[in-house]
Amino acid sequence: MNRTELNYLYPATAAIIMAAWAVISIIQFQVDIPLHVMFIERWHLDDPAIRMYSIYFHVLNLLSFNSGNQLLLNVAAVTLLATLVILKFMITFKAMNKYAGFLSFHNLRSATALPLRFLSNAALLVLLLCICQNLVYKFSATMALGYIPVNTWHNSTTIALMPVALLLFFRSFDFIIAQRQSVFERNGVILLLLTVLSLLIKPSYFLVFVIAFPVFYLINHGIIRSFITVILICTGGLVTLYLINQYVYSGSATQVIIHPFEAWKIWSTNIPLSLLMSVFYPLSVVAVWPRKALNDKLLQYAWLNFLIALLIYILFFETGERAYHGNFSWQTIVCNYILFLTSTIFLIRQATSKVRAGRKLKIVVLIFLAHVFTGLLFILKMPFFGPR
Repeated sequence: MNRTELNYLYPATAAIIMAAWAVISIIQFQVDIPLHVMFIERWHLDDPAIRMYSIYFHVLNLLSFNSGNQLLLNVAAVTLLATLVILKFMITFKAMNKYAGFLSFHNLRSATALPLRFLSNAALLVLLLCICQNLVYKFSATMALGYIPVNTWHNSTTIALMPVALLLFFRSFDFIIAQRQSVFERNGVILLLLTVLSLLIKPSYFLVFVIAFPVFYLINHGIIRSFITVILICTGGLVTLYLINQYVYSGSATQVIIHPFEAWKIWSTNIPLSLLMSVFYPLSVVAVWPRKALNDKLLQYAWLNFLIALLIYILFFETGERAYHGNFSWQTIVCNYILFLTSTIFLIRQATSKVRAGRKLKIVVLIFLAHVFTGLLFILKMPFFGPR
């Protein structure tokens, strides 16, 4: 990807995202972005029910000059969230080049087959990944409710979490694959800081990470000396989570119970089909290249993350006033995006070994484009039906 193409794609992406959020903020759909603005307004009015549990709220308050002014808060929210999605774009782009290999894109540019040429454009692929959405088995005003979206456009803290979660996923993967021997080292410290930061933004992804990271490490290496670093990182995260829980839930009537599928049943009348439509592209990648996919370490780690996220969503349910908030679903969105990204990285690797674009490769690319098409429809319907 040359510099000229990137110079067009970055501002184009920023403009699309900022325009979308401007519409959301102005029209005032009852979704999380304007509600979080109202949240900060109420905090300025010393509402005792409001607790600034996410660092996102504090940054937004700072960008609005601690004013509590709704207009300034809306402008700050649009700017901050657009910046965070551009950051997601940049991290995704770097991951694509690192794990798929810069030479892979270079080799694909010399191909004549259209699907191979399409896969040679890394920045375009990343832009499309940031648009991708779950497929739908019936069209409605709410195209994401009941499914597991690939991208979210309405929850501020999940949008803020995404860049940090991506860094945590890829850095933890590198840590595992490198098989570090020392206990205290720079990468371990960075992972601990990213873990704490992700919790301060939103604890959702940590609930997955604290299981997936040590489990995948043990699968690959067993118990060796550097496993102490893994334990220290997870322990630091658990202590942070405990402190956040004490702050957010103290005095709350909400309880977390094990009630399988209860949260999902609120939004979906056909859970198996909703799940299939949500991960149709990653499943197609595994179906077409089963042996290679099952032996790919990056895909293994991504699927482990997603399955743990899914299990949390299935098992746990909040009672009381948060029963309809879906707070145990946010990690599935983060992990589904990671799954789509790692599946695309795997797809590019497979494409580089092809002289011609075979039928299987064409089918997988078409399925990916179907997710992109749904994502475009989703963005187009937002000004009329809201971003859910």
